[in-house]
Amino acid sequence: MKTQTKPIDAKAYNDALHEPGVEFVDGEIREKDMSAVSSELAATISAKLHAANRLKACKFYVEMSFRCFADDPMRFRKPDVSVVLRSRLHDTEPEDGFFAFAPDLAIEFISPSESAYDVDQKISDYLANGFGLIWVVYPKSKSVVEYSGKLQRTLRDTDELVAPTILPEFSCKVSELFE
Repeated sequence: MKTQTKPIDAKAYNDALHEPGVEFVDGEIREKDMSAVSSELAATISAKLHAANRLKACKFYVEMSFRCFADDPMRFRKPDVSVVLRSRLHDTEPEDGFFAFAPDLAIEFISPSESAYDVDQKISDYLANGFGLIWVVYPKSKSVVEYSGKLQRTLRDTDELVAPTILPEFSCKVSELFE
């Protein structure tokens, strides 16, 4: 990921909070990597999640800012796709362009240019700060690594992606993401 090395002022921070494709980590604006394949996969899984949301129990976001990191209150991350239960929203939308709590589901699509260190740092941030369910989609290996609490599992081909506490109606074979 590319980083901005100059000091950041309040205006630049606020602009970054609303700008697609960037996050604020360790005092720096960092550009997110998103390949064309990753972008297409994000659209595919978003459509499948939306179709399963018949009861309208969830809201879906693309690159929504989440500023909920206990060790750094200014840090914000933008999962490629995030899902929040409507019952947690209390009929409000984020006023300042971010949520101050973790999403119920965060989905990241890994691009070829992302380093293992950056991916690991992001997932560690998520796990340490209350992100309940995380799916990390690896287009090259056509797999999904699922994190739920302290559990981690790799899903492939005929394995099912499910989110029973978030979207009980949702089920999708991993292979269906890559058709």
